[in-house]
Amino acid sequence: MDTKHKVPFFDIEDITLLMEVGGRKYEKNNPIHQKKGRQLKNEVWEKTLYWKDLVISQLRKYNYVKTRSIRRWQNSGSFMRYTWAQIFKQGDEQKGIYFTVGAGQQGLNYQFDYQHIDNTSIKLRTNQKAICESLIKKTNNTRISIPIDKLHEYTWERLVKETVDFIIKYTPLYDEVIKKVFNLNQKRIARITYNTAGWIEPSGKYGKSKSKNSHEFNYGYGHEEWLFDLAKTYKGYHYAFLEPIRKQYQAYEDKTFDIVLYTINSETRQRYFVGEIANVKVLTKDQAEEVYSYYEKTGWLFEMEQQIIDKNINPDGFSNWKGLNLFNIRFKISDIKQSESLDTPIPPHNPIHNLNRYSLIHYKEEYGLTENVDKVDTYNFAAAKDTIPPATGGIIKTKEYERQPKTVEIEYLHQAISDGLLAKLKSESRKVKKEVDAGYGNNRIDLVEQVPDGDIFYEIKTYPSLKTSIRVAIGQLLEYSMWTEKNKAKELIVVTQPTPDAEAVKIYFAHIRKTYNIPLYYQSFDIETKELSGKV
Repeated sequence: MDTKHKVPFFDIEDITLLMEVGGRKYEKNNPIHQKKGRQLKNEVWEKTLYWKDLVISQLRKYNYVKTRSIRRWQNSGSFMRYTWAQIFKQGDEQKGIYFTVGAGQQGLNYQFDYQHIDNTSIKLRTNQKAICESLIKKTNNTRISIPIDKLHEYTWERLVKETVDFIIKYTPLYDEVIKKVFNLNQKRIARITYNTAGWIEPSGKYGKSKSKNSHEFNYGYGHEEWLFDLAKTYKGYHYAFLEPIRKQYQAYEDKTFDIVLYTINSETRQRYFVGEIANVKVLTKDQAEEVYSYYEKTGWLFEMEQQIIDKNINPDGFSNWKGLNLFNIRFKISDIKQSESLDTPIPPHNPIHNLNRYSLIHYKEEYGLTENVDKVDTYNFAAAKDTIPPATGGIIKTKEYERQPKTVEIEYLHQAISDGLLAKLKSESRKVKKEVDAGYGNNRIDLVEQVPDGDIFYEIKTYPSLKTSIRVAIGQLLEYSMWTEKNKAKELIVVTQPTPDAEAVKIYFAHIRKTYNIPLYYQSFDIETKELSGKV
């Protein structure tokens, strides 16, 4: 690189000026303020934009482009505390996801970031920001700082090289965030086999298809019965089966979809919303055979066959199903959003009632099944019906029991998180034990960490529905800590598998702490990477 640069490198005076005026009100008729503004524009801002241009000149083969930057040294009538310039790929100018370089009151910074505050042209929705938060903020070292006392160690060559290396390193993450935030996958809706055990294991013949040509009718189970048996992962993914994929496999091979799931109780013809899975990758034949061999080696195939036998349904031929006939999709656990209200029927007026076949159909917004985190809360006591129950005359009436789908905790995943979290905390020399007696009845606390000023209780829940996990865990933590007039725990922490709803969880737990003054927190634990998220 040419060492004779037309713009001098950053120096201590640049940072000192930001420290001096940053955040102060700008008086446009004040000569001193006018002079400081010119200094900011012609010195630290000029250097920031030059830094950006040098970086982009080396990133063009990665499709990064020059941004429209101005020397905006004041904002809302005040001197800005920092400088910044955005770097993004061609076509991503209005997406609000970018790399930034700039100077602040502590030194220089470069980072991977997103638009936190809405402006006139870029407005990320709440759920889009939550995706950014979960993907960017949970990744280590996405913000690099060079403190003021280290500036003398840097030249343009070193700064640009480190910045370019940083952007190249995080380009795959940049692409992933753009893809997930703007839902670049095709969105489809698919029917899956009926199940009353949370799709963790076969639930029996009840509710299965009545078509005499179907596998469900002849054997009493479908290969989707294990769709949410999330304790079984391989190379960071859960592998499963969808009948709509099998029926048109050649059209879908190696493609990625966001899939909304529903099911039909063939006894009552009632339809239920099951949930949605993002970034569902359709396997190739080789991938399916690889994961089949892994399941066989680990004994998981034998376990699945035993579950069929335990439900008194027909296991004949299970061991003959190979590769794509047992596994044709994969997805990450963190991409699942199972409905927490599996027993709530889809209303009869919903156009989903026009669908019957096991097909992968283009999703339409009028189905209205997906949970919208931006939706306004419609709680309204006054608008609710004031119903008066009929008199029973003291007679208890009974009716035939109708088995409905339900969300079920994944016990094996619970055990894996418990063991993994224990090992991680112990590796950090933290004093922790698992399955600690709560001191009454036959109740045990999943994990207890002892710190100098008290104990921390961890409760692990592994329902595919995040809200169900949180709802159940909070009740148990409060009881374990406070029954009946105790205060045993310094902190209470709910732990689940990773979730795409990280931002919503953060807001919810902060709201509980502020409203009720309860030391209640949330963390997630990834059994593949052994990564424990930050406490929120």
